[in-house]
Amino acid sequence: MGWLDVISRAELFNLAAPFLLPHNLAAIGSCAKDLAAPMEDAAKIGFALAFPDVKLTDDKLPVAFEWHSRRMFKLYCTHFALTTSDKSSIADTFGKRPSLEKAFAEDPAFFYKHFVPYLKLDRSSSDADDDYSILGQSRAMGLPDFPIDLPWPTCTQAENGWDSSDENVEWGADQIKELGVTAPLEERLRVCPIAEDKYPLIFISQINLSDARRGYVPSGNDEYVWPFPSTGILYFFLGSYKQKVIYYNGPLDAAHLQPTRPSHYNQCGIPVNGPRHGRQYTFAREFRFLNDEQIQKDDDTAFTEDDPDLFWFYDNYMAGPMGKAYWGDGNEVMLLADNSNLVHDDCQQLVLNIGMDALLKRDFASLDNMQPASYDVDGLFFSDNYPGCVRKC
Repeated sequence: MGWLDVISRAELFNLAAPFLLPHNLAAIGSCAKDLAAPMEDAAKIGFALAFPDVKLTDDKLPVAFEWHSRRMFKLYCTHFALTTSDKSSIADTFGKRPSLEKAFAEDPAFFYKHFVPYLKLDRSSSDADDDYSILGQSRAMGLPDFPIDLPWPTCTQAENGWDSSDENVEWGADQIKELGVTAPLEERLRVCPIAEDKYPLIFISQINLSDARRGYVPSGNDEYVWPFPSTGILYFFLGSYKQKVIYYNGPLDAAHLQPTRPSHYNQCGIPVNGPRHGRQYTFAREFRFLNDEQIQKDDDTAFTEDDPDLFWFYDNYMAGPMGKAYWGDGNEVMLLADNSNLVHDDCQQLVLNIGMDALLKRDFASLDNMQPASYDVDGLFFSDNYPGCVRKC
């Protein structure tokens, strides 16, 4: 039973409205420092009613803030999440852009409404492949440092829906070449057997959440709120119509993790766009501009000649903007947007998101029943009528 089934909307509004008005929010789902205590009390009450079987630890409190505010105002990752230092960075980076400088000079407050924070996942900062020397570090593509007591994620043919001619193949030279597996790494690999009636999913990436958090939350800055667990690893796997996210929160050592491959391989009918050698992720807090015809010229020059990268958005990211038209009522968080050199659904961006309730419970298995989704994430436009929501062009 959800908390809205227990407490009336009127009671809830009387309880929370003084502390949850959008202009009072700061940080994702949190609030200004002078409102922190009453906001925390309101979030705790709502959380306890919604999840009586879940203990509200300090690790879950930030995400409780976010869940609480989203329930009330359907907020996404919005400009309310911007701190003073964020705005300074935005002014320096975007305030002098050809298509934006006039809007920034005329109305900075309105200008800042067009920016939302996200965690950039950069796997292009180095030309070197990951050498797998550090267990549990963040990695795109290649192979995972997987818990030694877990089997490789699989699905049935019926679950994944590809043609019956796409049979499993034994691991061999083609997979070694595609994934950049060196001879020393091959000797270290744990091999997970794949049953004859099962099909192995494709490894997408692993995210070390401690490293990711350090990229999103500057050291010593308590203005920022991290919506995910602060420790552990998220593993992402993919099939044509099947996805799997696994959360591991154990020791990162050789007694618990080992580079792992399946005994058999299947491309799941998904084309490959270049080598899929393992590459390390680096993380940085960045800001996405939501396009707005009110402050940009109503022609193509702002997107082509002047500031083409304002519209065409190619970053891989977590915790970033999500379009209202795509993801329903907004009670979801972006877990990952990264194709990992796979051509998913006509080259669109592969995205994996999780419901806020499931994130609070650390119920990443809830994604098992959802099909992988991909969208054009470059055409997101600002909407002042629904704070925090964005619409697609």
